[in-house]
Amino acid sequence: MVAIDVPGPDAALSRDAFMAVKLAHIRREQPEARILVLVGNIHAMKSMTWANGETARFIPAYLQRTLPGVRTVSVHQCVRSDMPDDLRGVLGPLHSPEARPQAYSARHPELRHLQDDTLAVVNLAPGLSLADEMDAVIYFPDP
Repeated sequence: MVAIDVPGPDAALSRDAFMAVKLAHIRREQPEARILVLVGNIHAMKSMTWANGETARFIPAYLQRTLPGVRTVSVHQCVRSDMPDDLRGVLGPLHSPEARPQAYSARHPELRHLQDDTLAVVNLAPGLSLADEMDAVIYFPDP
């Protein structure tokens, strides 16, 4: 286990660029290792276009720049109460006592054009969907 955050108050790199540099260092030291990175918020997004047209870079984009050809998989997570209304009941039983987390490709027919509420709050450009920013989504049952 390796902590990859935070660069410090006088760092020349953004948090995401700093984390990507740390991950690249780990990859170079252990080229055969599989690396699981747990980050929150928007740090795992592949890229993002803000509503004003500017493109934002996060860990996967910086990592691609540092280690061209590296494979990354970004997974979005949300609990059932955060699930968009148009998906309730479509993706399976998340409301029963036996409900388990469910994972889906972001290219799943029901998710492909989804504009998840959690993405709306980050002021994305209109028309972008979950599939534009992530590779998969995990929906967790309500606690």
